[in-house]
Amino acid sequence: MKILLANTLYAPNLIGGAEKSVQHLAESLSVRGHEVLVVSLSANGLNEESTLNGVHRTFVRTPNLYYPFNQPWYGKITKPYWHFLDSYNRKTELLFDFLIGCRRPDVVHTNNLLGFSTSIWNAAKKYNIPVVHTVRDYYLLCPRSTMFKNGSRCSTVCKSCKPFARRKCANIHNVNALIGVSKKIVQLHAESMSELPEICDHVYNGIDLSRKFEFQRKKSSGGIRLGFLGRISPEKGLEFLLLALKKLTIPVRLLVGGGIDSATAKKMRSIASNVNIDFMGYVKPETIFQEVDYLVVPSLWNEPFSRVIIEAYAYGVPVVASDRGGIGEIVRDGETGYIFDPESIDSAVSAIWKAFKALGNWQDLSKNSSEYSKQFDLNVATGSYLKIYDEVIGRRRRLHSPGSLVTP
Repeated sequence: MKILLANTLYAPNLIGGAEKSVQHLAESLSVRGHEVLVVSLSANGLNEESTLNGVHRTFVRTPNLYYPFNQPWYGKITKPYWHFLDSYNRKTELLFDFLIGCRRPDVVHTNNLLGFSTSIWNAAKKYNIPVVHTVRDYYLLCPRSTMFKNGSRCSTVCKSCKPFARRKCANIHNVNALIGVSKKIVQLHAESMSELPEICDHVYNGIDLSRKFEFQRKKSSGGIRLGFLGRISPEKGLEFLLLALKKLTIPVRLLVGGGIDSATAKKMRSIASNVNIDFMGYVKPETIFQEVDYLVVPSLWNEPFSRVIIEAYAYGVPVVASDRGGIGEIVRDGETGYIFDPESIDSAVSAIWKAFKALGNWQDLSKNSSEYSKQFDLNVATGSYLKIYDEVIGRRRRLHSPGSLVTP
């Protein structure tokens, strides 16, 4: 099968879990013998092609005013127009018209579309190529892709976001399958869209369990050791976590993995002076996992999935996490960790206290977490997508076969 995957970023241009998930899926499909082409934005502004781990990569210059992760000084002036173009970009349609016309894939699988726009779907429609779209964030509903504003999550699409959302979703009829990385993200999109594709389902992100997830866990000197991994941004809830830790009377060590400037680090330290905080910068997750008792995921937005939780499980590290978005679907309270209500700091304090009291049974939590991670094997996710590809391809063939009575 020939598969064209489109995603805003691709290795080596990786930022977060979504990019890792797309790369792992692409490579897993390639290992199974499928021909995979990934189209992604170029970080250096050049059109380039290369192959990595059996996957053909095409990097293209951003078909908009600027690369979305390197906003120029005039960005504040042009930003609204940038997002207007990003809601439907004719240049992107022409680009993918050319790529699809040359490659003739059996299926087009779009993922994060920031910098591209949903006009890719129209290009695929022209060649009668079925489209699978995976929602990994809230790009279709919100220009920020987070549905998080002024320190709070948005329960509905904001008035200022509606014009962009309307343009992005106007051609959702050209999508054959809408797949979420959790049940919750599919539900939130279904509640906000007036029209849905013929197939709506979820496929949890997968991790490659053929790797070795082993390390020598470092012993604790007392108290509780917590780890935070991710962007240091308001929706990720680090400040909320520190306000909760401030209320604890037990020794706490917090390891923070992620880019942070000195001013922000100073501010974070001042929130909870009783906490021993190590800002470690960009590090491999296992660097933190081997030194902590629990991973903490205090997300305030509706987290689409939280890949880092599954990675922690694979290493046998239980979690303490907020019940937001898809997180509640992958954390078993009391078995693989503890859940709290992100509307209540006291709820977070209670969950961390439970985690501390459970340190005597930590090995049981660790074993449960490691066992549970097997449900998120990359092979399971890859197999699910292949079934979806087969279904949309089959429906499209039946629809366009001579004498077919199938209706869309």
